[in-house]
Amino acid sequence: MKILFSICITVLLLVACEGTQPIRSFKNSAETKKLSTEETNLWYEYKKFDHILEVNGSIYEDPKVRRYVQGVMDKIYPKFKGSIHVKLLNDPTLNAFALPNGSIYFNIGLIARLRNEAQLATILGHEGAHFIHKH
Repeated sequence: MKILFSICITVLLLVACEGTQPIRSFKNSAETKKLSTEETNLWYEYKKFDHILEVNGSIYEDPKVRRYVQGVMDKIYPKFKGSIHVKLLNDPTLNAFALPNGSIYFNIGLIARLRNEAQLATILGHEGAHFIHKH
């Protein structure tokens, strides 16, 4: 029974990961223009979402913390430096999420609960993978 269960779980995981194709880093607008129209529209919508969060005061604006967190992300995914942008939200809840355009949002409530850089890197790596593998 345990063997059958293990086989089923393995098959489900393989099927779930089948459609994910990693993207390359987009350093310039010429590369971005090669995206499909649908994907370009999604990027535009999420860019608007980024803008709304910035203008309504949702972004936590401590440059030292922002640089530190972005620096950890850049160490994890050096190939995507400049394509993945970590933004801190003025939100006390424990949450982080990724958008298809490379914006990674990290609530300051979650940062406050972390005990070391390894925990930060684990969450950033997870969120960065969503972007890279188009989840």
